[in-house]
Amino acid sequence: MSAPPETIIVAVEGDSPEQWLPEFAQAFPQGRAVWGGDATRADIEAADWAVVWAPNEELLGRLGRVKALFSLGAGVDHLLGARNLPKGLPVVRYVGRDLTNRMSEWVALQCLLHLRQFRVYDRQQTARQWLRPHQPAHVGRLPKSGGTPGTPARKGLRLTAESYSGYNTSP
Repeated sequence: MSAPPETIIVAVEGDSPEQWLPEFAQAFPQGRAVWGGDATRADIEAADWAVVWAPNEELLGRLGRVKALFSLGAGVDHLLGARNLPKGLPVVRYVGRDLTNRMSEWVALQCLLHLRQFRVYDRQQTARQWLRPHQPAHVGRLPKSGGTPGTPARKGLRLTAESYSGYNTSP
């Protein structure tokens, strides 16, 4: 008698199963992926793994039997701070090319919004004013953001800055 297929609970708040379950079926053909919102009590009790982004608290509290919880977000703070996180449940931070690219774009956008004084211009537009704030020909020093999204973002911003300074929280 063979063992039952491993089960993955997929709970991505704000998305639909049509976006995720076909990907899991292709990548994990020997297993079974169940959408968190449609999961029955039996599905959750049989689950071996959970892949989540901002799962609802009720579902999170019912995942005590899974071997690990994989976070699709850039970090795990939203899970570690949840009051219903089952005690002792391993939480794994997923790092993938798509997430890294999206976070790198976000870091680069925020740097450019700050360095090019976008919010000043935005306020002026709302007030129907056109005052020219001082804009140097080059940006100068950029804060150095470390970690997975920081490195690609710095590479993209090298076109606009001469040097970097800052901190990194990981080796």
